[in-house]
Amino acid sequence: TRKESSAASDVYKRQVELREIARDALRLSQFSIDNSTVGILWVNWDSHVRYANHAAEAMLGCHSGGLVDRPLRDFEPDMSMDRWLNLWRLARKGDEGPPSFETECLRADGSRLPVDVSLSFLQYRDTEYLVVFITDVTERRRALAALQESEARLQGLSLIHISEPTRPLYI
Repeated sequence: TRKESSAASDVYKRQVELREIARDALRLSQFSIDNSTVGILWVNWDSHVRYANHAAEAMLGCHSGGLVDRPLRDFEPDMSMDRWLNLWRLARKGDEGPPSFETECLRADGSRLPVDVSLSFLQYRDTEYLVVFITDVTERRRALAALQESEARLQGLSLIHISEPTRPLYI
């Protein structure tokens, strides 16, 4: 009947609308990952990169797609396969929270980049990944070095004052 046909049409339109909403949400999710300010890598158990976002590529000085299929050892020379598999097991168990550490990555131009690394285990269908989050800590290291230098100067000034108590110190 006409009424049933109209109801079926409304149901179909709603299903199409819901699919479009789901597609938009998926596009937004991918856009967010691609354009995050944190470097994001999806890495297989064999330590080969399966995905790298724009920030990871920029931090490591690679062109778009330049990190895919490369082993982590290419830009983290201290990452032996034994160490990687150990990190994989830790992240997979998840008992102690996500593994995280600071290291220096090797950029495409040969320079070193200090980074914080955090790992998260992910299983999607039949495939397992470690999601590697990379944050550039260059500025934090500079600030820490400046703070340590200031503290050393202050310590030096206080030693001068202590060692010569009869002379006033003017700054």
